[in-house]
Amino acid sequence: MQDRPIRLITVTDADVQAEIADGSSVLFVCTQHGTEPAGREACLAVARDVAADESAGTVLIMPTANPDGVADVDRLNADGMDMNRDHAILETPEAAAIARVIRDYKPDVLSDFHEYQEPGASKVLLSNPDRLHLNVDPRIQALAARTNRYAESTLAAGDFDTGLYPSSGPHADEGVMRQQAALRHSPSLLVETPRRGTLSPVERVAAQRAAMNGVFDMMRERRREIAAATAAAARAAVDEGRDGDDRYYYRSPTDYSDAPPCGYTLSDDAYRTVQRRFELHDVKAAASGDSWTIRSAQPAQPMIGLLLDERAPHPLAVGAPVACPSG
Repeated sequence: MQDRPIRLITVTDADVQAEIADGSSVLFVCTQHGTEPAGREACLAVARDVAADESAGTVLIMPTANPDGVADVDRLNADGMDMNRDHAILETPEAAAIARVIRDYKPDVLSDFHEYQEPGASKVLLSNPDRLHLNVDPRIQALAARTNRYAESTLAAGDFDTGLYPSSGPHADEGVMRQQAALRHSPSLLVETPRRGTLSPVERVAAQRAAMNGVFDMMRERRREIAAATAAAARAAVDEGRDGDDRYYYRSPTDYSDAPPCGYTLSDDAYRTVQRRFELHDVKAAASGDSWTIRSAQPAQPMIGLLLDERAPHPLAVGAPVACPSG
């Protein structure tokens, strides 16, 4: 990293961070890739606009999630890593900064703004809610689909054509932002404008801004419903982790267990090596002698097996399974 700050703009009536976390908020993450500028410009514009709009509620804005990439006009960060593949492992300081915001502020909805590189393209692409990781709670998946519909409506009102962002394979990559947000019980929206397409730079920014308006419309109309669903998803995760009798996907949608363990243990040395990253995921661990136990009965349950099980594609550490209580 080149010591450029990653800034968070907070527009709120709340007095302290804990009050924001206990309330309702949206998080906009812009320009994870330094060669995709429209999101950054839209985020800066929305920061100005919502400051005078009391109906917007609490809005968290990261206008430049990859400041080194922007400065270097590079898709990747200063270490040559794609931060939008790192939201599970958290090796990059940029992904770690976003994880800290999600943990500390607990946004109800997260939107992630990008640009794609297809020459001559004209459509604004949105994430496909049917391709979320299957560990995502169905309530969160339904809210993600609803977020799409709101964004489609405001984009159509601005005369923008929309489509669904294509996936390159069958597997849901928990390392990308939209998947990670949903796994942490925040419905997510990906917005992609055509960087090399038919829309002018001004139109691309306007399209990103229109999608943001869709998120605001949904929050104004369904704030309580969203808060209730995200809270219910977190409670369900605790129950599923305690019982170990719900299907758990290690590689969605093909590799799963119908009887997953109810936690994992790690040696003290192994845990200390990855402790900071577990804490960023808001994963709780308890010390016992010279080892640590990570129980699945906590809101982070959708991620715990992905971080600790040998069947996961990229575990942070491989733990020893903890059996579930019988009957």
